[in-house]
Amino acid sequence: MRYLYDKILIISLFLIGCAEQKAAPETCMENPDVEGKMLVIIGEKIALEELPQEEDGFLRDAKFLAKYKIAEIVCGTYIKDTISFIVYDHYGIPPFSKYKNAMLFLSQNDSSFYHMKYQFFDVYKTKDGRWASSYKAMEHSQNVKPVPIQFEEEVSYHIIGGKKKLIKQYFPEPYYRLTKEKAIAVWGNYVPELFQIKKEGVLKARGLFGNPDSGFQIIETQMAEIKEEDFI
Repeated sequence: MRYLYDKILIISLFLIGCAEQKAAPETCMENPDVEGKMLVIIGEKIALEELPQEEDGFLRDAKFLAKYKIAEIVCGTYIKDTISFIVYDHYGIPPFSKYKNAMLFLSQNDSSFYHMKYQFFDVYKTKDGRWASSYKAMEHSQNVKPVPIQFEEEVSYHIIGGKKKLIKQYFPEPYYRLTKEKAIAVWGNYVPELFQIKKEGVLKARGLFGNPDSGFQIIETQMAEIKEEDFI
């Protein structure tokens, strides 16, 4: 009888331990020594307010306060349904604010959240109810390949007046179907793969995941966007 009781107790403790491990929240950062915490969300734009600029040596970044409704938490912990965060952008209005929904990479220091400079994906609902983004020619990963995606609504980018070389660079076929006016997204990636692309790229270089490659330099610039001057 005593043997049976001990066996039941051991099994019970094992099951409780498994439940506790399963319930433990995943960390967004593989490297615990990095200062601050990361939060990755799918957000819907509510407001963007420009704030007074701050001097930083010879560089001056535009500063904004963004407010977003949270549609999904990809990684990290946050309990409210809206979030406000500070954005710095050397080129002016942050490009992610041009889209209704975006996958945003944020960092938390104390009680404030900050947008990780230039890190986002514009995202859209698919016919099967998931979030995905169109193929980004400037974002590469050896382990993540684009796949055909059926978006709930057409995802397209205007290319009128664009230079042919740049259009082919940013919107290559067969990942996009080109017309005279727009590039229609046909291939792309879902949220888990988008996150993996960042993990293997800029987030690794910034020390949040894995070991940064020696000699790898982060270039703080906007990627995967055709600017107005490209159409002149």
